[in-house]
Amino acid sequence: MNRESAFTLIEILIALFIFTIITAIASSGLLAVLNARDQTFKFADQLAALQLTTTLMQRDITQIINRPITDGDGQRLPALLASTTNLNRLEFTRAGFSNPLAQFNRSSLQRVAYVLDDTTLYRVTWPVLDRAPNTSVERRQLLTHVKGLSIEFLNQQGQFTANWVSTNDPIQTKLPQGILITIILNNNSSIQRLLLLPEQTLETT
Repeated sequence: MNRESAFTLIEILIALFIFTIITAIASSGLLAVLNARDQTFKFADQLAALQLTTTLMQRDITQIINRPITDGDGQRLPALLASTTNLNRLEFTRAGFSNPLAQFNRSSLQRVAYVLDDTTLYRVTWPVLDRAPNTSVERRQLLTHVKGLSIEFLNQQGQFTANWVSTNDPIQTKLPQGILITIILNNNSSIQRLLLLPEQTLETT
């Protein structure tokens, strides 16, 4: 055997040591890249959910119409219902409920609510306006990791108010000029939209 071409044990150990260091560096670099990729995907998903939420809110709120409803308990509710003690819920009647080729036997109006439940924002809809006790409800998850939902109303004098007080008669309830929506996320970032309402007369459909 040619002794000059052989490796000593020390040389082999040194080579293995260098290889281990290189592998560790490469592994940590790969892990950093994978973590960065996961964070990017997570941010992209959150951004897409935010865009969808604001798009749906704009579509719904800008089509609010003055049409009171009857709930499942037979109680008459105004066209726009916002709690003065819990602004984590906004419920209203909207127009423009698509019915292509009139394939469904229903109104073009729809009852919609946006509800913040714990840290998740939902869009709630009903198949009919005036509900029976067993009327089904659809609850669609829109956005997670939500810290707060702030709702303000633009009155006829151009001022914002935290409460929208209805009269005792839902038929006489006036709609605000606009609604200011602020969504606060868990990282304390926020997105805000001022959505103006159309001037609508009472709809009886």
